Amino acid sequence: MMPCVRPPAPPWLIEHGPGWTAARVNNGRAFAWPQHQGKRVNLRLLDEGLRAMTAAHCAYCDAWNLPPTGTETIDHFRPRATHPELALVWDNLFVSCQGCQTEKRDRWSASLLRPDSQDFRFETYFMVNFATGELLPNPAATRQDQELAAATVDLLGLNRRDRPAARRRALKLEAELPGEERNYRFLFL
Repeated sequence: MMPCVRPPAPPWLIEHGPGWTAARVNNGRAFAWPQHQGKRVNLRLLDEGLRAMTAAHCAYCDAWNLPPTGTETIDHFRPRATHPELALVWDNLFVSCQGCQTEKRDRWSASLLRPDSQDFRFETYFMVNFATGELLPNPAATRQDQELAAATVDLLGLNRRDRPAARRRALKLEAELPGEERNYRFLFL
């Protein structure tokens, strides 16, 4: 989970989002991405800011083109099942890999860290155990920050499935690059 800066919301989402949301909430219809100018809104959102916000990486595990990420999706930080009024609110949307989406599902906690928070720094909350590939709370962090890190790792399943092994593979690949080309961003999968 790397820090990211959220760009301004697309003007068309500000204009049409509340109406699309109200139509679905008031009619009790199941959520489906609406269309705008002939293109599904989720695809427009990815193209017009969400993907760039995270440099085309998953906002949570930082995966990019690495297994076990699967398909790129948009996650509703506060799930649309429990917060339907936020389904099309820009600050509630993050690009996510299928792995994080599957782990998180409709769960949410006030302890879940936001990578777009102004004070978020990876090293404040986390460390990587290079031997196992596990993502752990930073032992030098405050007790509260350690609890936030642990809750985030658990809720997003950041140490489940193939994720620790993917971190070890990424470290090995990065170590083989010349020093000026190394980008340890991929360790945080």
